[in-house]
Amino acid sequence: MSFGDFLLRFLVSVGDFLRNPSLNPSVVDANGTSI
Repeated sequence: MSFGDFLLRFLVSVGDFLRNPSLNPSVVDANGTSI
């Protein structure tokens, strides 16, 4: 796997993590307010 593929997978996984409040309760929720 090339570095570009690795970077893309990493960014996608981080994005999924940040969008999932059950995994990371400190992120901003859907209403835009800080939990």
